[in-house]
Amino acid sequence: MIASFFVTLLAASALAAPTTIVRRAPSFAEIDISQTPGNGDAALAAAKSVCSDNLSAKELKDLGATAEAAENTVFAVESLSGAKKAAVQCQRDRNKDNKADQIALNQKQVAKNTGDVTNRCANVDTSLFVGSGKAGGGAAKPPADKPKADKPAKEDKPKADKPAKGDKPAAVGFASIDISKTSGGGDAALAAANAKCPSSLGAAAIKAIARAAETAEKQVFNAAIAGKSGAAKDAIQCQKNRNKVLKNQCSLVVAQLENDAAQIAENGKQVPKNMAAVDDVCPGVDTSLFV
Repeated sequence: MIASFFVTLLAASALAAPTTIVRRAPSFAEIDISQTPGNGDAALAAAKSVCSDNLSAKELKDLGATAEAAENTVFAVESLSGAKKAAVQCQRDRNKDNKADQIALNQKQVAKNTGDVTNRCANVDTSLFVGSGKAGGGAAKPPADKPKADKPAKEDKPKADKPAKGDKPAAVGFASIDISKTSGGGDAALAAANAKCPSSLGAAAIKAIARAAETAEKQVFNAAIAGKSGAAKDAIQCQKNRNKVLKNQCSLVVAQLENDAAQIAENGKQVPKNMAAVDDVCPGVDTSLFV
């Protein structure tokens, strides 16, 4: 697939001028992963196969620009509703994993996009997909007017809610946000965390949730795990790891709302690490030993 991104123009004979290699921007049909079956992990794997490590930064940026242009043209969901909107939104979420600039420079957004695919794509009607209409059936055919990769449309970024001066968000009870007993692995924990701190709540409210999760980590889970061993320790460590997904994902959403690049980078590294810890510790734990 990637090889098709280049056009080699050969001289008329071996004695003519040296071979000239001309690069062209990829068409969306060549990189489309929107109908790849499976969850967020499958979408991320497909994106990585398109954005291979041997490509240059310029080539990766071209791929990202093409995917971003398609996001706002091919997968425009604003005028859709019901099952059709759900199906195309699923495709749009997969396409977000394929934005090479996000993968190379912004791992935090990849984690969110992967979670969105897992959340939205499980039960969509694939017959309503735009393109070929066959889930995983290969690249979708782009519309007659191909998206222009050089000037991708930009989505409006949500603005962080700013509480009135002197106002403080109400304290959050941990019981209302606790995801530590959520079944499943890291993907399930991320989905649960996203449900607790959607960006629509605003930065102030999400900060309160992140603080509550951090307090629980120290006062609930660290305290409970002290002196434990064996099955009891594993069970509480599983809960602690899920709570870390909540803490860092909520902190990441706040950083995105406030455009805090340093915090985005930090939490963007922590969330996948926390998800992997859930996958490592939680399978097979005795849930009767949860705190």
